This record gives sequence, C-alpha cells and structure tokens, in this order.
Amino acid sequence: MSNSKRQPARAYVGVRRDLRREVFKATKTPTRKQYGRRYAYVVGPFKTVRAARYMADYGANNPHCTCVAQAEWLAKRRIEDHIRRRHRL
Repeated sequence: MSNSKRQPARAYVGVRRDLRREVFKATKTPTRKQYGRRYAYVVGPFKTVRAARYMADYGANNPHCTCVAQAEWLAKRRIEDHIRRRHRL
C-alpha cells in the first residue's frame, strides 16, 4: 500500500473555437499542450460539477457569471430556489 494519494478529478469548462462550451474533468491542471487543439481556453477548476455545468450553460455573455466563485454561488442559489418552489406547491 503506497502513501501517495490520488488527486481527485476537478471539473473544468472548455470553450471551443466555435464558442461551444463543454464540461470535462481533469486530475491535473489543463495545459495548452494537452488541450490546446481541442479548446481555445479553459475555465476552472470548479469545486462542483454543478457549477461547471452552470457556467457552460449560462456563463456566455452573462455579466453576473464571470468567474468560478460566481458560478458556484449562482448554481447553489438556483438549486435552493428550485427546492423552495417545489415545497410551496
């Protein structure tokens, strides 16, 4: 049994040259050498996949979602609002 721990995969959003966004996971920080052919740029790492999906879906041209922390907060708030609405019915 080794003492080294595996690094958990973190969520990132890759933006393609045609501006389509997709969520992917990586155990190491993405580099231009690894992902440069596939993505124009990468945003992240995100603490949750939920926030990465929120950034991919709603982050383009959204002045309220410009960084990872805002995406994490907005994604959490969206879920909380959804739960509150469900309980009202």
